[in-house]
Amino acid sequence: QSFPVWKFMAMAYVAQGLFLQGNHTQAVELADQAVASFEFLGSKLNFPHVYYIRSEMYCELGRVDEALTHLDYELNHCEQSSERFPVADLHRLRGNFLLAQSEANRDQAEASFHMAIEIAQQQAAKSLELRDATSLARLVRDQESTERLAEITAWFTEGHDEADMIDARSLLDELNG
Repeated sequence: QSFPVWKFMAMAYVAQGLFLQGNHTQAVELADQAVASFEFLGSKLNFPHVYYIRSEMYCELGRVDEALTHLDYELNHCEQSSERFPVADLHRLRGNFLLAQSEANRDQAEASFHMAIEIAQQQAAKSLELRDATSLARLVRDQESTERLAEITAWFTEGHDEADMIDARSLLDELNG
């Protein structure tokens, strides 16, 4: 028997790996193919994650409007389905995309980061909350966001050598300067 959903999910991960290696054209083509395959199957399993991967690629290549369009599609899918685990990260990513699009989007980006934090807290997803709080603190650079980031960073008893924790601590050092 065949497991096409997992085959197409693997295709998206290969695309992500190619992108990280600098093979952008091939990566985007493969990610587009993975998305089209998911849509053809009508599969909803892992659907937002495949779009997420492609959206990140589009944003990094300067195709921010397309990235936001795909991200909003993903968020809509999550609202209409029972797939909730990616929602906090999608809101964080939306905030990042809005900032990449224009500094004029600061208020919308801040709102996206607050939404991401709220959802991560509801899900008790501390690692996502750490990412979200880091993004918010990096944007607003105020006492409240710095304290929030310090609190969530202090919650962790391990994983201090992980990329998200290193990023959060580095930002805290900078903000507490």
